[in-house]
Amino acid sequence: MATFKLEYPYRRKDGSRAIRVRINHGGKEARIASGIIAGEGDFTRGGKLKNPALLVACDDLVKRCRQACNEIGPALPGLDATALARAIVARITGGDAFRLDFIAFARKVASTRSAGTGKLYASAINALARYTGRDSLDIGEVNAPLVQGFIDFLASEPSRRSGATGDAKRGRAVSLYIACLKAAHNEAKRTYNDEGAGIIRVPFSPFRDRRLPVERIPVKRAVSLEVLQRVIDDRKLSGVESIARDAFLLSFALLGMNSVDLLACPAPVNGVISYNRAKTRSRRADGAPVKVRVEGCIDELVESRRGKDGFAFNFRERYTRPDTFNHAINDGLKKIGERAGAPGLTFYAARHSWATIARSSLVKADKATVHEALCHSDPATRITDAYIDLDWSVVWEVNSKVTGLLDWYSIL
Repeated sequence: MATFKLEYPYRRKDGSRAIRVRINHGGKEARIASGIIAGEGDFTRGGKLKNPALLVACDDLVKRCRQACNEIGPALPGLDATALARAIVARITGGDAFRLDFIAFARKVASTRSAGTGKLYASAINALARYTGRDSLDIGEVNAPLVQGFIDFLASEPSRRSGATGDAKRGRAVSLYIACLKAAHNEAKRTYNDEGAGIIRVPFSPFRDRRLPVERIPVKRAVSLEVLQRVIDDRKLSGVESIARDAFLLSFALLGMNSVDLLACPAPVNGVISYNRAKTRSRRADGAPVKVRVEGCIDELVESRRGKDGFAFNFRERYTRPDTFNHAINDGLKKIGERAGAPGLTFYAARHSWATIARSSLVKADKATVHEALCHSDPATRITDAYIDLDWSVVWEVNSKVTGLLDWYSIL
């Protein structure tokens, strides 16, 4: 049990003394400066404080110290005297009035994330600003009712991509937005709380157990082997369509490689491209490594797109940003898809198609192998992924069967 006693041992040149509180706790002592200064005439000849106003102020300070101990509660026995003093000071000199602009802090957190994740954070933060109608929001206002109201707002707000009259956001978008803001809120707690010292400036967890909308199953974007063959055989390519087709087919033949990785992956070594998948490398304990063997059927395509300075492909010589590259690919695929009998064809269809064909009766790959090939981030296997040295030859055998279902003779 902590005890408190006033002391004022040092007399200044003008006769005044600074009053402080001595804390005895766990057999140790610590002191807190009260900020109260007593003049020479405020003491009796015996050295006791006699000024009634100062006595009331000091008595109130001791009461506030005791109240702070009560607030610390079960954590109190684990604190030494010095840590207890810090915790008390935090409470009686502003701990209860802690202020933090959550929107500004969340933007700071977003700036530390990868480019793609940072954009997702920015979208979530901008949506929160739209909901509140403000560009700043104190973290004390981020409570459970506000978060649930924000979730309901997101679930009903039209998608920004489809315009004001478009469909509402999918459940996946809502859950991702909430995950970003929850992560930012947890970061604020890690930054400003010190549970070991009993300092809790951000005491609540408003994102816990919130009611999220049911996620709709995403539309399957896979295309048939017949469509893929028409894309390979297309000879009416113009402008960006040539880049779009080549990027699409390379993605398909390289285990559904994302466009950001097509831009940045290194050149093959002994016929194998090794890289860390950008989308999931920060979410997997093993860094999301991928090793994909270049199948002989696409040797000519890979050679025609060979890059400089150690990069596998030359797309980066025209596009330096993944978002502009991806936009160009999808723009070029529109007419290609129409000619191939797949209106609305997008780049991601290459990845979906590879997975669908690999799992089909034509190839009969098991789900685990498809999962490994796509290098997804799965919380259920994140620890296992860090320990297993994957035998990529199993994946390569599947890829050989998938790509072997197509005639690549007319690729160039």
